[in-house]
Amino acid sequence: MPTPQPPDYVIATEAVKKMRPIEEIARGMGLPTDSAHFFAYAGRYAKISHRLAARPGGEDRNGKLVLVTGMNPTPAGSGKTLTTIALTDGLNLLFKKRSDQRRATFVLREPSVGPTLSVKGGACGGGYSQVLPMEEINLHFTGDIAAVTETHNLLWCMLMAYLSTPGSRKAIRLDSIEWPRVVDLCDRSLRQIILSPDGKIRDGRPTLRGGSIITAASELMAVLGLARDMEDLGERIGRIRVARYADDTPVTAGSLGVVGAMQALLKTAINPNLVQTIAGSGGFIHTGPFANIAHGNSSLVALRLARRHADLVVTEGGFGADLGAQKFFDVVCRTAKVRPSAAVLVFSTRDLKYHGGAKPIGADGSPGQKWRFAPDREACLRGMENLKIHAENLAKYGVKVVAAMNRFSTDEDEEIRFCLSAIKEQIGIPAVVQSGHAEGAAGGLALAEAVLKQVESAGDGESFRLLYPDRAPLKEKVETVARSIYRAEGVEYLPEAEKALEEAEAEYSSSLNVVLSKTQFSLSDNKDLLGVPPRRKVKVTGVLYRGGAGWVTVLLGDVLLMPGTNYDTCAARRLKLKADPEIFGGFLVENLQ
Repeated sequence: MPTPQPPDYVIATEAVKKMRPIEEIARGMGLPTDSAHFFAYAGRYAKISHRLAARPGGEDRNGKLVLVTGMNPTPAGSGKTLTTIALTDGLNLLFKKRSDQRRATFVLREPSVGPTLSVKGGACGGGYSQVLPMEEINLHFTGDIAAVTETHNLLWCMLMAYLSTPGSRKAIRLDSIEWPRVVDLCDRSLRQIILSPDGKIRDGRPTLRGGSIITAASELMAVLGLARDMEDLGERIGRIRVARYADDTPVTAGSLGVVGAMQALLKTAINPNLVQTIAGSGGFIHTGPFANIAHGNSSLVALRLARRHADLVVTEGGFGADLGAQKFFDVVCRTAKVRPSAAVLVFSTRDLKYHGGAKPIGADGSPGQKWRFAPDREACLRGMENLKIHAENLAKYGVKVVAAMNRFSTDEDEEIRFCLSAIKEQIGIPAVVQSGHAEGAAGGLALAEAVLKQVESAGDGESFRLLYPDRAPLKEKVETVARSIYRAEGVEYLPEAEKALEEAEAEYSSSLNVVLSKTQFSLSDNKDLLGVPPRRKVKVTGVLYRGGAGWVTVLLGDVLLMPGTNYDTCAARRLKLKADPEIFGGFLVENLQ
């Protein structure tokens, strides 16, 4: 019997003891390590000045861009982060084998503590394809998300201070307040709360209904991710609307006079974080918007910095291609004016069987067991229809596509060959196995070769195209995404949502982007409709103006901006500390996956 592979946290702990100094990683990528541009955390990871992304002169490799996306995932995820890391490591190994002077890097989002301690677990890859130090990245890291949380809540605090401080100011309509509080936890109890601006709830005193959302859903997180520099960050913050005055004009962070303080709280968070993989590839992790309730991609500053210092840049869009990829192309690429060369469509036999209607085996609720399936070729074929839709959707943007199977140790060789063959025949795209979890960089070689071939045939991404024009009416943009990507029959609106969309267009501009917010588990707006749902209308239940980000968020179905935590299955109850004097801090976090 082969020796079982150690758990991810054990692999990561041993790898941390062999990490290269982060200064060495930076120099290998052509990044300066002087104190004006580089700040290391115990030599393990570092902040890199955002100014380097736009600094005149210096190295600029104008790296080709590869997006890693996937089919609609199971609740346990598909392995896109793992694939991003395995592909980057595989490319660097391939270049080394060929004596090629090119280099590859990656750009990832920062993990949110809430999902890490809830059901999904961390977001640092897995097995021998992980970024290091895993437990620190998953739990607070450099404090960027905490900074966004505090800065967001400062704006709420100043709004409440304005309301409760006596004086002759313009009155604010309490029923117009649209700025919630945020917390980086999955706490459903905070979704709806009743509060008082002056802290006193008594008969006759005004109260208002509010609530909290998770920090990853904050407009401020999106603003930080889209800002070019500190000046652009300030301009975007100033446009954030929090309420309306009695005369119906907007109350903004700018009108409340709090922009400077908010910039000050984010002065460190705007700088991307440099990390390394187990195999020694350098890369960036920065900002953390979710793809189901925000735009779901890492920061433009990190993306620009990576493209200057690498020939190939691999980045990940959150959840399936209907969310992360669509928003990466239509929002991020439009904003940054970049053209991707290729996309990797991640799937697993587990994903295929889930969407093919198979029932999991060993569903005892224990980690790694609930989503195991017996071999089932028919279910794989049925689930492949979901994969096919995503491949067709990516083709609409004019990007080259490679399907990458994230291999699990329980996968059978014959079923793998069957699936790869069926994808090539029925979908007509290259399909390869990625086994980075068990093999690290070597497990990403086949994918690296396939992706490099597609990138080199794509030139400078001349065939890339956006789904809708900048100045199309907002309703037309929503309809285009719904029909083209979700394969919906059309769009229906709740009256208040339709009114909010029309008001946003009339008051601001049709040049606003649209960010559709829906379930990640289905192509539709109903999480229970797996595979390829029947054509039906999607329902718009709400519209949120996001002036700082430059879009309107369109809520479909019963999407929640604050997830919940299941007490019985959450990761928080499994974690414990174990003394280990060989690692920084002296403790290993056991069971953190």
